[in-house]
Amino acid sequence: MTGDAGLQGQLVGIFGAEASERVQAMNHHLLALEADLSGDELDEQLAGLFREAHSLKGAAGAVGMAEVEAIAHRLESVFQGVRSGAVRLLPAAFDVLYAGVDAIGTLVPAALDGRRAEVDVDATVVALERLAAPAAPHPASAAPHPAPGTPHPAPGTPEPGPRLLGPLNGRVAQRRVRGIRLSTAPRQLCPARRGRGRPGPRRPSGSPLPSSTR
Repeated sequence: MTGDAGLQGQLVGIFGAEASERVQAMNHHLLALEADLSGDELDEQLAGLFREAHSLKGAAGAVGMAEVEAIAHRLESVFQGVRSGAVRLLPAAFDVLYAGVDAIGTLVPAALDGRRAEVDVDATVVALERLAAPAAPHPASAAPHPAPGTPHPAPGTPEPGPRLLGPLNGRVAQRRVRGIRLSTAPRQLCPARRGRGRPGPRRPSGSPLPSSTR
């Protein structure tokens, strides 16, 4: 039993040093990936992240660190999903990924020292599982249902065009309705005629002017 315990202690110590290097490598890959998501080294960074997470998962399982194994497994699933195209890696996802890597970096030294780490393993696992879930396709937007009592238009009735709103302020306003250019200029009004009543008959040319009445 003593020999087995000593061997287990040696394995844990070796894993501690290995885990520290792999955590640093994962942080390096994440920083490079976050700096340029569309760069030429995208596949290389993802492959490196997947490799580190996969190795951490196997080594943690060998030394009995189930919590580290669980987090590393979820990280591995995220990176595999991104590589296969099933998961879309958005900028907001990096906070979750960094939190998972930091959790491993906290759990391993605490296990080596025989103390409990202040890490919410369950919350970290759930966040990574949500990130690893393939994005569901957005359903097609359905047309809004008419309000109760709204009459249905007869077949073949054209749809009403957009409303032209707003004052013209004395200027020509031109808008497009279904590709037709309309002019909504204000109509020009004729100036008001002076005088009262209707105009009398025209006076023939050369006729004398009528005498003014008193």
